[in-house]
Amino acid sequence: MGIFARSQARKFGMQTDWPSTDPHVRRYYKALVEAHARGIAQMPDHGAGHDQSWYRVQGVAVLHSNAANYVADLWRERSKPEMTRARKAAVNQLGNMLRVRGALIESWWVADRMNMMRIGVSAGLPIGDKWSYAFACTLHSATPGAPTMDGVLQYKWPEHNFQRVQVEDGEEFEATWQAKDVTSVDGDQFEGFVLNLKPSTGWSKAEVCGRAGNFTQDFFTQPSPRIG
Repeated sequence: MGIFARSQARKFGMQTDWPSTDPHVRRYYKALVEAHARGIAQMPDHGAGHDQSWYRVQGVAVLHSNAANYVADLWRERSKPEMTRARKAAVNQLGNMLRVRGALIESWWVADRMNMMRIGVSAGLPIGDKWSYAFACTLHSATPGAPTMDGVLQYKWPEHNFQRVQVEDGEEFEATWQAKDVTSVDGDQFEGFVLNLKPSTGWSKAEVCGRAGNFTQDFFTQPSPRIG
């Protein structure tokens, strides 16, 4: 299996070496890239051009999630910061291969892991006062020409707050607005939503996506006590 995995990584020209003095980090990075390569090899359209639709982002993010779970036993707490950097580098490489921004893949994966930790979410249990849900998000500035920012959007109930947190290395960024600042919602539950925001928030819109079908438009306009 190891020989097969390495040959797949070489086949796609993927870099499997990580510059670290920690052998655990090097093993982790190499195993993750090889797992990514096996996933790519199973995609019949991996060489075709793609847009960055949420459907596509979700598909690539699930590929990364499966790969990350496969190599989870190589994670070592003492090397966690460097392994995080290595994982993000591997995700960016995966994104470049499949023409999807690495930050979007990482955002979806982080949000999905956050939701998995919410006990009872999959069973559709009532949302408690301190419960929150996370989604992959692309935030658009109200300033024309300003770059977009990919990250994790945290929706909290009952405060109706939305918070977007950057997942890239470097400066963390936060933006919080109220549900009343969402002027309208476009899209359907399987492709994600666009939350149109009041310009006074500093943002024009937030593109939001979670696992297909796990939330509805009403979740943002008229929050329900259930999700699922």
